[in-house]
Amino acid sequence: MRTGRKAFTLIELLVVIAIIAILAAILFPVFAKARERARQSTCSQHSREYALAYLQYMDQWEDTVPPWTDSKNHHLQDYLQPFIKSYAIFTCPSDTFQKTKNGPAGENDGYSFWRNSYLDRWSGYLPNSPITSSEIRYPSTTVFIVDGPNNAGQHTWGLNPSNPLQKQYPDYRFGDTRHSGGGTYAFMDGHTKWYLPDQIKTTHTDSDTDTEPRWQSPLHPKLPTNDGTNPWFRP
Repeated sequence: MRTGRKAFTLIELLVVIAIIAILAAILFPVFAKARERARQSTCSQHSREYALAYLQYMDQWEDTVPPWTDSKNHHLQDYLQPFIKSYAIFTCPSDTFQKTKNGPAGENDGYSFWRNSYLDRWSGYLPNSPITSSEIRYPSTTVFIVDGPNNAGQHTWGLNPSNPLQKQYPDYRFGDTRHSGGGTYAFMDGHTKWYLPDQIKTTHTDSDTDTEPRWQSPLHPKLPTNDGTNPWFRP
């Protein structure tokens, strides 16, 4: 005797599909956040390795920070190769504009960080002598690299919002927002930390600006000084 098998009705199928869709809508953002946390962790590790190499360079060069470029088109990441031996750490896995090829800065734009131009005194197109550790009054609050727009090893001025150049050059900002609205910042004492861009600030006012005489270009914006408490670009 044959027993009949009851087939799914159209309504039942629609209910199952709706349940699957609801579960997907709930779980996909969770998976995306978990994936981003993993990428952020990798980026933070890259920043720490970067910071260590930077400090090792200073140890070997009389406590002087490395220059960012030279006449042979070497960039900061090239100077640090004796201590890192890899260009892979200069890319952030969350940087959607990173190139697939890793190599010297002159060959590609696969560089995911902005460096603090106040440390190597780069101003416009005029290279000036890098500073020494004795000139960095607050290493624990002085940023030296931060997540930034893809580039070939360029710099950020870290413009204060009131500076007119902030609107003229919006990419010269306090950092990128690709890690959950913020980014990883590495500091001159070697530690790294995640911040929102608007957390990078000093309590000093615009009237208390950088008067460093060794800056050569009038095009370089003047920033309020580091207050020793908040993360900031000016040492």
